[in-house]
Amino acid sequence: MSLLVSLITLSSDESFYSRSVRVTAVLHTILHRYSLRSIYTYSGIVLVAVNPFSSLSVYDHSIVQAYSGRRKGDLEPHLFAIAEEAYRCMIGTAGEPGGNQTIIVSGESGAGKTVSAKYIMRYFATVEDSSRPGKKKVRRLNFIRIRCEQC
Repeated sequence: MSLLVSLITLSSDESFYSRSVRVTAVLHTILHRYSLRSIYTYSGIVLVAVNPFSSLSVYDHSIVQAYSGRRKGDLEPHLFAIAEEAYRCMIGTAGEPGGNQTIIVSGESGAGKTVSAKYIMRYFATVEDSSRPGKKKVRRLNFIRIRCEQC
């Protein structure tokens, strides 16, 4: 990631070169993490997921609880980190009110969007409040599925 940070500081006349190098660096990082069976990678605020087309044990209840109360970046990139961040922003923090949150799951047909959305909903349905063991964090969840053939 240090390569990406240093490339942002390049001058504007090098922007085409830096853009292509950044894309190459991101793709290399994704490929490297995938080879390690890490299907999630952060690219800025975006979580990039690569469908492994096989079953992985990255959605167990112990993993759900591991992300509860943790900030994005504390643990490995994961759908549950995004869900937890949305929850934190929804309830607000000390002195700041919360608000509605949206998680966008995007990708081509067969990329795993529906499965990812199900895991996010399962996180909200099963995660316990770390400050109140045995108590669920979320009581109500609205889910809207938008299908766009031309997107």
